[in-house]
Amino acid sequence: TEILQQFGGAEFIKGQPPDIVAARIGQLYGNLDHAHGFYEGNSRTLREFTRELASEAGFTLDWVRTGIGTKERNELYVARDLAVLERAYPDLTPEKAMQTSDRAEYEAFFVIEGLRRVVTNKSLTAIIRGALERGAAAQEAELAASTGAAPQGADGKSGMTYEERIEARAEE
Repeated sequence: TEILQQFGGAEFIKGQPPDIVAARIGQLYGNLDHAHGFYEGNSRTLREFTRELASEAGFTLDWVRTGIGTKERNELYVARDLAVLERAYPDLTPEKAMQTSDRAEYEAFFVIEGLRRVVTNKSLTAIIRGALERGAAAQEAELAASTGAAPQGADGKSGMTYEERIEARAEE
């Protein structure tokens, strides 16, 4: 729960540029995957959770784009593994790896370096950014703000919440 509290919820990313949102969601995904909350299903759960979080903040996070084929799925898993290892072994340098008496830390250095070579520009944040779009409502609100017009709902009633539109229809 500390990880989620530090993140701040959907309100924290609502209205932010997609690059910032992707970075924040990527950081959250890595932190939650490092916490490894479930024995099985962590990746599936995290993809659905981050998709819902993005949606609540006015974005569409289309994980299908990242897992269409084996290559894309493997890129996601390698980037995820790198993010998890970087959290498990923060600030691991060659010097620190050579001086440690912890075999796992020593070996982690070489795994991390190998994953970094494979990942190159396909970091977890980059993969999420490639799958992230502003939702239609957010795009509409941005357009309205840039033109000075009030945002229109699907029924043409400006600036109304879903509940207000339902009430207005009932009154018509």
